[in-house]
Amino acid sequence: MLSAHLPPIQPLLLALDTPNPEAAWQLANRLMQETPLKGFKVGMSVFYQPGGRQLLHRLHEAGAFIMLDLKLHDIPETVHRSVSALMDLPWHLLTLHALGGFDMLMAAQSVLNKAHLYRALLGVTVLTSHSDKTLHNELGINGSVADAVIRLATMVANAGLGGVVCSPHEIAPIRNHLSPPFKLVTPGIRLADSHVQGDDQLRAATPQTAREAGADFLVVGRPILQDSDPVRACQKILDSLSTEASKHA
Repeated sequence: MLSAHLPPIQPLLLALDTPNPEAAWQLANRLMQETPLKGFKVGMSVFYQPGGRQLLHRLHEAGAFIMLDLKLHDIPETVHRSVSALMDLPWHLLTLHALGGFDMLMAAQSVLNKAHLYRALLGVTVLTSHSDKTLHNELGINGSVADAVIRLATMVANAGLGGVVCSPHEIAPIRNHLSPPFKLVTPGIRLADSHVQGDDQLRAATPQTAREAGADFLVVGRPILQDSDPVRACQKILDSLSTEASKHA
């Protein structure tokens, strides 16, 4: 169950892909002060810098919901130890690469099974920078991206994890196989009128499309980070999600 001390969980998670942890904190704090946003994704590029761990504590103390996106991927015993070592940090969602296999996922989940706080592990399926072509030509994986994602998501669920990270294009196919409370976390979110620099998200969608398909959380980075007014950009997405929710209320 969710702890009573957690903030209301909104679908929007801002990816704090900033130059350093201090910049991440300044942006997160500003958005929490000026918008209803409470969810953040902290990735490797910020977490592994000096001050990365402290950033998690500062976000937690401010009442944030935290996704720690480290994409752990190693032999089962190493991942078990890694998850154990991260348990003293304040996070709610932690990512692992599903391609690590069933035994690795089970080893990681066994750590959480002994805990009493609400936390969930997420299996990263196929990165949104991949397409059918790169899957075939570079990784030697036969079949489509959708086939691979569904196979990996099913394995993640069978290992007892709380959900997966998948692109918007695979939400509906996964939902045909795996129902809530299994969580779907979706990066590659782009506004219809947004133009981001250096965009390598090949399988993207708008917030409304992703939510309608069945996504639980939407991870948004560059459409907010690259905007000249990140508060305005963040509020625009929150408003669009509120409008969509009211239509289905």
